[in-house]
Amino acid sequence: MTGMTRRSVLRLAAAFSAAPLVARAQTGDWPSRPVRVVIPYPPGGGTDTMARIAAQHLTTRLGQPFVADNRAGANGQVAAEYVARSTPDGYTLFFCGNTQTGILPHLQPVNYDPDRDFTPVSIVGQNSALIGVLPSLPVRNLEEFVALVRARPGQLNYGSAGTGTITQLAAALWVHRMGLDIVHVPFRGGAQSVTETLAGRVQMLTGVPGDLLPLARDGKLRILAISGPERMKQLPDVPTLSESLPGFVVVNWNGFVAPAGTSPAIIQRVAKEVGEIVRLPEVAARLETLGNIPVGNTPEEMAALMRDEAPVLRAAAMSPGARDR
Repeated sequence: MTGMTRRSVLRLAAAFSAAPLVARAQTGDWPSRPVRVVIPYPPGGGTDTMARIAAQHLTTRLGQPFVADNRAGANGQVAAEYVARSTPDGYTLFFCGNTQTGILPHLQPVNYDPDRDFTPVSIVGQNSALIGVLPSLPVRNLEEFVALVRARPGQLNYGSAGTGTITQLAAALWVHRMGLDIVHVPFRGGAQSVTETLAGRVQMLTGVPGDLLPLARDGKLRILAISGPERMKQLPDVPTLSESLPGFVVVNWNGFVAPAGTSPAIIQRVAKEVGEIVRLPEVAARLETLGNIPVGNTPEEMAALMRDEAPVLRAAAMSPGARDR
């Protein structure tokens, strides 16, 4: 053999065959029992759906159940505090968003520190907040809705999944910057906000695409605008808020973090699996149907994104309009 002896080839082959054993040794026998996936909202909403998609595929790939554990309350504060106190053994993961990591600690007293208590793993999907109205409202676009609110100050309401959620923050900041007098009605999660909106309790709803797109497809909600930097391919005729309010962009993400102190090998293993899962054609298509851009980044990339967005979210959370009157 040119350049290598037969003994060298055998050593190299042995090294490659041992690599999976080394990786397994780094994570021990994890997972050897079910893994709890804590979700900060009730079942049925867009975040819950994304979490369950990821958990189902992690179950298949890693051979142990990844069990959804919905711990709703205080816009994710209940779940976040539970995970922060959990044993960092790899058997508790938190499917959260930047509402819990970058907004709530600046809006209300919380018993956790996102930087100290959580370790980033991987973002599953990224999306925009949507603003929609009931079809019974006599408006066809954002400009007509603004005119209606100004003609009826304090008489119209808008609903959200709760005060301090990224979608509510986006709507509140837009309302403030536009100088509108409209009352916020917070609900307990996206599923309840949809139910109450359809019942006519509010005229406008802000939420994630996973909650609002099905309503739009069924003709039950008219989407007026999105908060992201670009129009969505599912809603090519719906403008971004930045088209009428230059520079106004708010983006939401959902993904996994783990209790601080969790083994780096386990963190990397989960991130690797998530990265591969979101690139599966059927999963990518499902996420896009929910209005998400599949991400599947590394722990280091997720940590960098969280660092970069922290001052922006902090400023937004502390600005006028972010809190209910």
